[in-house]
Amino acid sequence: MKDFLNKEAFVAVVIFTCVTLWIILPGDLRARTLPRVFLISEFHSCYEHPNISYDDHYYYGLEAINPLIVNSIRLVSEHYCSDGHEEHDTTYAFAGSFEQHVGYFICRRPSGDFNGGLTHYRTSKITNLGYYLEEDFSINVNNTDPYFRTWYTYNDEMKLVRTVYKTSSSWYKIEYEVNSLGKRLQGIRYNSTDSLSWTPFSRTRYYYTGNPTGFAADFEKYLCYPPSVNHFATYGMPLYVNNDWEIDSYGVSYWDGDEWSSENIIDFSLIETATGYHYYFDGQWEWKFNGLPTKLGYPNPNFNGALGYKFVYGHTNQADMDDDLVPGTAAISSLFDAYPNPCRKGESVCIKIAIAKGEKGTLSLYNLRGQRIVSYALGAGTQQTNFNIKNLPSGIYLYQLRTDNYNKTKKLVLLK
Repeated sequence: MKDFLNKEAFVAVVIFTCVTLWIILPGDLRARTLPRVFLISEFHSCYEHPNISYDDHYYYGLEAINPLIVNSIRLVSEHYCSDGHEEHDTTYAFAGSFEQHVGYFICRRPSGDFNGGLTHYRTSKITNLGYYLEEDFSINVNNTDPYFRTWYTYNDEMKLVRTVYKTSSSWYKIEYEVNSLGKRLQGIRYNSTDSLSWTPFSRTRYYYTGNPTGFAADFEKYLCYPPSVNHFATYGMPLYVNNDWEIDSYGVSYWDGDEWSSENIIDFSLIETATGYHYYFDGQWEWKFNGLPTKLGYPNPNFNGALGYKFVYGHTNQADMDDDLVPGTAAISSLFDAYPNPCRKGESVCIKIAIAKGEKGTLSLYNLRGQRIVSYALGAGTQQTNFNIKNLPSGIYLYQLRTDNYNKTKKLVLLK
């Protein structure tokens, strides 16, 4: 009996000590799990013109313990003009920061805008699942006077329904209509000088073919990852790609004070390439197979030049820094564990797969009655797929990868 009481007393002391240490230790010293999201780790900006051009490549130095924090920037640049050529290779200190909150984090990184120098900051509020909620662009280290601000609003299925922008002198917002299938039907842009009185400016309607995309990419989530000052298409509306449904065309019209003008129909065609997806209209956009935008290009016919941006992403989980973000050459096909698992409604379930070179595969989700819920046709390479589980009841599901020479099934648990 005495030995038992001694053991009980010892366990109580250990628990008391651990709890006390957790309370008194600074937050940075407590063990914590970083959000598993991608953020820009390299930024490439270039401008081509017959008389002048520049090529600036920014490499972000990331902290080893927390790669969400950027502590230095290396700038490698080449500038050409009619009277000479300059080259630079300089490393700057950068005062980045990171704050973890319940369900989201706030971090300050290089803005990716660089209008006039390296002292520009991008302060972002992002959920732990990687959805942008707010962001500020500022030249002030304390972000006390941002020159461009953005707020994002989502519905229960994490579809974007409103974006509000504020510049130094004006406001504008875009209201999106989304149906029960997750299709964005239209977006209407409004302008304002005081955020109280809004005037319609332009409307974009989205027309669909009725066919599923068959892509395993989360375009809608990642389209706001490039700095918002850089990802606008013509007509003042950000480019939109639906995750699940194939878009046939856009219809753009303008408000003339009494009614909408006739629509200008723009054909939309997303092309799958060897490295991801490509779209060209008034500029060119490229994405990796998981939906991360990697290239934005803007031709400027008035000045006979072209402005371009390229992005490289790093993973916030150090153990996953070597994960392939684009399909590589897989020796054998493999089905990896889903993350998170178990998962809850509203979360996006990510599944990494590898399909051997020369093969094609199908990734499917089933319930326990054998009914197929969703299926994706995939090509060779290493890639990640996000399952949309927003409308599924809680329970046990099965996800299966089937190729010409491989068949593997694993279990997925959905909690309430």
